[in-house]
Amino acid sequence: MLMKEGLEPIIDDQSRILILGTLPGEKSLSKRKYYADNCNKFWKILSCIFEEQIKQVYESKLEFLYRKGIALWDVLKAAEREGSSDSSIDKPDLNDLEGLIKKHPSIKIIGFNGKCAKKFFMHEYVDNPVFSALKLIQLMSTSARLEVSLEVKVKNWQKLFS
Repeated sequence: MLMKEGLEPIIDDQSRILILGTLPGEKSLSKRKYYADNCNKFWKILSCIFEEQIKQVYESKLEFLYRKGIALWDVLKAAEREGSSDSSIDKPDLNDLEGLIKKHPSIKIIGFNGKCAKKFFMHEYVDNPVFSALKLIQLMSTSARLEVSLEVKVKNWQKLFS
């Protein structure tokens, strides 16, 4: 299996909400852009929640995130994985999430995009005091592999912003 390297965080000093995936999928890794696979509903969910059209140009997507105080990163820095499925992850190497939170104290909420992201996070950081004051929210995966309607995913993700 090949070692897959993740992406750099999308964050600034105005970010209040950190959304953590597990590790970007194949299309995102090849394009070096978060949620680049059109089958993934991430951008559509945010568009529905904020009732705002998000342009397809990646720079416009990033501008949207910054404007809304949303940061993106992944729990894993790298891992061996065949394809894009989180279930096939082996030899995970975690990102320095503690360092990120210390550097960006404006983050108050962490939303986990899928169960695997939270599982890897909790395994490493469950008793870490840096995260004790943060609100941790488990979200449905935005992946097309989770065969749930867009409406159900939007309703689930709304709790991140309420």
